[in-house]
Amino acid sequence: MSEFFLCHHKPDGPVINSAKDNTKLNGFFECHGVHCTKIKRPFSCDRYCSRITTANINTLIMHEDNVIAADCENAVAFNEARGKEHGVRIEPTEFWKEDDGNLLTNCATVTRESDNRITATDCLNGTLLEHDALPAPFMNFTQFWAIYDNSTHAVDPEQKFLPNQANLTIYSWKKLFINLEGCVNTLRGECKDFVARYGNDGDNNTAQSRYQCYYNKDTNVEFVVARYDLDKVYRELVVSLIVPIVLFVISSISLCVITKSVKVGDDAKMRCVCAGDDSDDDGFGNAAAAKQPEQVYDTDDDVVDLEQQAVELDVAAEPAHPFDTQEMIGSTKSLIPLSPTEQQSTEDQDEKAAKCDVPEKPLVIL
Repeated sequence: MSEFFLCHHKPDGPVINSAKDNTKLNGFFECHGVHCTKIKRPFSCDRYCSRITTANINTLIMHEDNVIAADCENAVAFNEARGKEHGVRIEPTEFWKEDDGNLLTNCATVTRESDNRITATDCLNGTLLEHDALPAPFMNFTQFWAIYDNSTHAVDPEQKFLPNQANLTIYSWKKLFINLEGCVNTLRGECKDFVARYGNDGDNNTAQSRYQCYYNKDTNVEFVVARYDLDKVYRELVVSLIVPIVLFVISSISLCVITKSVKVGDDAKMRCVCAGDDSDDDGFGNAAAAKQPEQVYDTDDDVVDLEQQAVELDVAAEPAHPFDTQEMIGSTKSLIPLSPTEQQSTEDQDEKAAKCDVPEKPLVIL
């Protein structure tokens, strides 16, 4: 079934031709060509490792589903376990040498260094075996597991360097969350990886998942978390406070500046007002007109005078024609009679002017 298991099964069900009807292939089958025989009874599996070298070996380290065999001279500890409390850093201390017997232990991480050293972390359940307790030159995993299960001689009677798992257990049962929220939404398949990393329960003589986690000393808290970064929490808290405050201040300043510098004129158009302009001027929107001198005319007579002045200016601006001289004073242009329509219009205007000598509102011409 896999490189770690040797499974035993017996096909005792009906035979199905998969070429004709493969929709009935539901469950476990043993197939030869297109003919598949159903396996009715659940099959059993044993942890499989047929050749574990034991010749010239005095150290066996279990790491996940691997067994590491080595020939070592001594073992040195850099940390000291203190039961359920946190361990402390200590000076390098030798706690095992090859004359003591064969060393068996289970570690969370194992790294082989370039100078023929092995560095392991979080090791526990350290036991000692007699030199001739291991079968030579090879043994399978079933034999190894039986020997390890029956070993009772502890490497460290004081439980400081390779303590038993029972001495380190804080809670016998807790829920495991990936983080404080208990979920992720990164679309990276993290839930699948989480189950593969933390979901091994030790069935069929397999290794249980071992990992670091963060817990609360309050026993009422029913979960522990696999991911917890206190510095990241502080950073996110600071960012979540600073960014809204800065945006609020910038928005407030921008609104104040816009309120003072942008006005709506009488023509319903928005314009920017410079710092030197009078933003409260009633004539806003007519700045060009406000800069020119204004003349106020109160009566129609003033309007008529203004029109006459404009006509005189036009006449003065026209070039002189050769016929407009003293000799042509008696020209027929002054003898053209007015038409009845023009005369009637002139009389109507005179009548209206007589009735409305003073307008209701002053007439302003800019």
